[in-house]
Amino acid sequence: MKNKHQTSKINLIKDFKIALKDMEPYVKNPDYLIKGREFSNFSLRPREAWANWLLCVVLRKLHGDNITFAEDPNGDGFIVDKNTEEMIQTEHVSALENPLNPQPKGENRIIDAINLKIIKGPAYATGKWLVVFFDGA
Repeated sequence: MKNKHQTSKINLIKDFKIALKDMEPYVKNPDYLIKGREFSNFSLRPREAWANWLLCVVLRKLHGDNITFAEDPNGDGFIVDKNTEEMIQTEHVSALENPLNPQPKGENRIIDAINLKIIKGPAYATGKWLVVFFDGA
């Protein structure tokens, strides 16, 4: 399924090693991932970029180096096949433990986070991959 966006109009990650180096300070200090401090040159939050990077590493192993990700000015990013220009939008939700907002433990916290997206309805979610951030596995 091709998305309505064209890959030439959004910023694609072209080099995974450089992207990993850029994300290293954020990943080494999880507070940056949790608090959502923004990149200065990319529209995704660090945790969104990190999750999309991890998804792409697996997809690249399975399907080749033509898989990458891109920013999405209206969402949480795209997984992109550069050969076919197929783009799949990602939607992210946090199930991270938050001492300021006590939540259930374990699987129930994940289910509650997913339900926050489900209540937005099929029109909101159709065609998107849902990524759930969870700690304490």
